[in-house]
Amino acid sequence: MANRKRRTTKNTTRSKKVKKNQNIPEFEISEQVLGFILVVLSVLAFFHWGFIGLLLANLVRLLVGESYQLVVLVLGVWGLFVMVTGHSPQLKNKRAFGGLVTYLGG
Repeated sequence: MANRKRRTTKNTTRSKKVKKNQNIPEFEISEQVLGFILVVLSVLAFFHWGFIGLLLANLVRLLVGESYQLVVLVLGVWGLFVMVTGHSPQLKNKRAFGGLVTYLGG
C-alpha cells in the first residue's frame, strides 16, 4: 500500500491587524503629584485660605462635623506620606477599625 499524503488546509482568511493610534498621549498622574495636591488642599482647608480653602473646609465640615480640622490634618499627613514614598500606607484592619471607632465615639 502506498502512503497517502495528508492534505493540509490553508486558512485563506487572514486576521486584520489592528493599528493603535499612536498620536494620542496617555495622561497619567503620578502618586507624588496626587499627594502634593492633597497636601495643598489640606493646608488651604485647615487655614481657610481663600475661597477654595473656605469651600473645602465647609465641605469637610458638612461631611464629618466640627472635628473637620482633625480629618483635614489626617488627610494632609496621608498626602505627605504618599508624596514622599510614592504609595499609600498599608493600614492594618484592626488599627484602622479601632481608630474609626475611637473617632466616632468622641
